[in-house]
Amino acid sequence: MVRAGIKIWMWVLLAGWSTLGRAVDTADWMERGDSCAVALDYACAIQLYEEGAKQLGFGDSSGLYATFQNRLGKVHYDQGHFQQAYAYYQLALAQADSFGVSHEKAEALQGMSHILWRYGDNVKSIQLIVESMALFRDLRDTASVITASHILAGIYVSTGEVDEAKEIYQRALSMAEASRDSLGMASSYEYLGVVYFFKEEYAAAIAAYEQSLQMNLRLGQEIDAGVTYANIGEAYNYLQQYDQALVYFKKSEAVLGAHGFNSGLIFVCYSRGLTHMERDEYALALKYYQRSLALIAETGEAREKPRVLQLMADCYARQGRYQDAYHYHERYAEVHDSLLSVNRSIELLDIMGKYELEEKEKENELLTKENEWKQQELAHQEAVIKQHYFFGAVLFILLLIALVLAVKLYQIKILLTHADRTKNKLFGFVAHDLKAPVANIQMLIDMIKPELSQESEEVQELFEELNNASHSVSLLLNDLLSWSISQQEGFRFTPSALVLKDAAAYCIELFQDQLEYKRLKIDDQLSAETRVWMDDRALLAILRNLLSNAIKFSHAEGVIVFSASSSGGRVTFAMEDHGVGMSQEQVDKILYTQEFVSRRGTANEKGSGLGLNLVKEFVEKSKGKFWIDSKLGEGTKISIRLDAASIQR
Repeated sequence: MVRAGIKIWMWVLLAGWSTLGRAVDTADWMERGDSCAVALDYACAIQLYEEGAKQLGFGDSSGLYATFQNRLGKVHYDQGHFQQAYAYYQLALAQADSFGVSHEKAEALQGMSHILWRYGDNVKSIQLIVESMALFRDLRDTASVITASHILAGIYVSTGEVDEAKEIYQRALSMAEASRDSLGMASSYEYLGVVYFFKEEYAAAIAAYEQSLQMNLRLGQEIDAGVTYANIGEAYNYLQQYDQALVYFKKSEAVLGAHGFNSGLIFVCYSRGLTHMERDEYALALKYYQRSLALIAETGEAREKPRVLQLMADCYARQGRYQDAYHYHERYAEVHDSLLSVNRSIELLDIMGKYELEEKEKENELLTKENEWKQQELAHQEAVIKQHYFFGAVLFILLLIALVLAVKLYQIKILLTHADRTKNKLFGFVAHDLKAPVANIQMLIDMIKPELSQESEEVQELFEELNNASHSVSLLLNDLLSWSISQQEGFRFTPSALVLKDAAAYCIELFQDQLEYKRLKIDDQLSAETRVWMDDRALLAILRNLLSNAIKFSHAEGVIVFSASSSGGRVTFAMEDHGVGMSQEQVDKILYTQEFVSRRGTANEKGSGLGLNLVKEFVEKSKGKFWIDSKLGEGTKISIRLDAASIQR
């Protein structure tokens, strides 16, 4: 208000005393509108802000017109009216640009960035928020820098860059504590809770949320408290404490509903629907999912729509209503534009890299200025210590060269890291987005299969081949996805005591069609007492790939043997076939190189060579041992040694 008052006074001196009355009136409308906004009387706030803006007009050079537009954008945003809010922020930006009002320009950019993020346009959002932060830094507006930092970190969270987001939130919290900004501290604790949630540290997330909740309640920030209630409920969902989750969702729904904060209600509704679904209360779950979709249609905030459609498909599938499940799965596939997601992620990584490089360049500029000051100081003493100055200058040049080389190496490292992340994420995106259509094909095959009993033998054989082909593609995609996750160090190994025979039985059932097609028999010599200490997903991936290979390279009417032995706290599992076998050169490539060894099976089955590489990697990460005994024309025996699951575990 002080800055606005100075501009009004200068305007009075230039325009005459008749203008003073209008300036005072608009300032009064601003204060009254702010009071209504604080009291959450949005209709009152909008009326006063619009009246003040109308009196000033776009030609107002004081910046008050832009301030009114930013206030209107904020009020509409708080109600979830994002399209209206975006239009007001655009007006504020245009007016601020015309008259060089930096603070209002930064406010408008920040508001537009927040809305674009909610609509899922992360690329444009990060461009605007970085520009906004630069303006706020120049103005030394710490509170606004904190708010902008929260938005920037939120974008990092939504793109999976959780560790980078955590660093930004912690810096924002330190700034808030240093400036005693209670609102900034409350927001920082809230967002740190979000980071802990995405790191699957749910207890830590709840603790951070509770700190934010208590501060918001003391400050009277009802909407922020309502959002925090919802976040706590979500964390309890993932802890499978559904009764506790419902308590917080009900509180959140009451608060956000009272204030018409539809954006937050979208999240509350589908999260509460998930709680009811986990409690087998399917009708209630579908009711809240439908309400969430209605709110999405009302606000135009489509970012969460694929998530809601996916949950509805899952809910119908759990009830055995597969036709409805298939319908919503198709809607999910239509909404989820996979190619756009891949392209935007790559483009976003590039922008993030440029932002980090710009931050480093600013640090280098600061160091350069400090070094120039030192040079000037030495120049003043040149007459007395000329010789010392000479050696000092030489040393300084060497240090500067070393610094420049170090910075360049660091920049190259950042670019290589981003390139590697982009490559790995691309694999993950492709595998994920291909799974949906392949799963649909497999579902259609399973639906048609019972009705082919009356068809000719030739039709049934062709359909069986189609079934085997789709099954093979599905397994390949699972392997590709598992390999992609393991390459990103995103596959978390959580070992537990697993019955080896049960895992083998599950995989045998999975390949029953292929076994019947080649008339293969399984000789299961595993004991029900044999247990290993391993991650269940990794074990299933290993057994699935080994059995797939054994089937592929076995002759018709052959036998595949499962066996295991225990010794010294270790279990040695073996799978043996009497198929085509491998040469020693082929075995060595698998064991000692990273090459993908691909061959055709006995029924001309096509493989990728990825399977055994994935088996080897998962065994090594499980601290096990993997070896192969094979002879051409006689068969192959693959053995794996793993930790036994002792009673003490």
